[in-house]
Amino acid sequence: MKIEHRIHIDAPVEVVWTATADITSWPDWTPTVTSVEPTTEGPAGLGSRYVLKQPMQARAIWEITEWTPGSRFAWEKPGRFLRFKATHVLEPAGEATSNLLILEATGPAALLLHPVLRTAGTRALQQENAGLKAFCEGRRV
Repeated sequence: MKIEHRIHIDAPVEVVWTATADITSWPDWTPTVTSVEPTTEGPAGLGSRYVLKQPMQARAIWEITEWTPGSRFAWEKPGRFLRFKATHVLEPAGEATSNLLILEATGPAALLLHPVLRTAGTRALQQENAGLKAFCEGRRV
C-alpha cells in the first residue's frame, strides 16, 4: 500500500528542510508525533535512529535509510508482519516549497489492514503537512 500527500508551503525550501530535518522538534508542530527520542548521537543523517511515539500507537524505532540534505529523506520502521517506509520530498516552487509525503506499508498485515491503514495514513499525512505548512509559514519574516 502506498499513499501520498503534497502541499504548497509559502516558505523557502531551506526553511522547510530545517524544520523537517530537526526531527526531535516534530512534536512542536505536528499532531502525528507526540514524542521523539534519538537513539544515535549527532544530527540527523543516514543511519540515525529515533524512538517515535504517535497517537494510539506503541513507541517504535524508525531508522533513516535515505538522506539527501535539503531535498529528501526516508526512514523505515521494520516489523515482521507490517513494515512502514515514510519519505519526505522537498522541491523548490519559486520562492516556496512543494512538500510531498509518501507512506508505504508492506508485509502480510498490510494486505489485511489495507482499508484502515489507507484511511489513517491519509489523515496522518494531511495533518503532518498542514502542521509543517503552518509552522514554516509562521517562521517567515
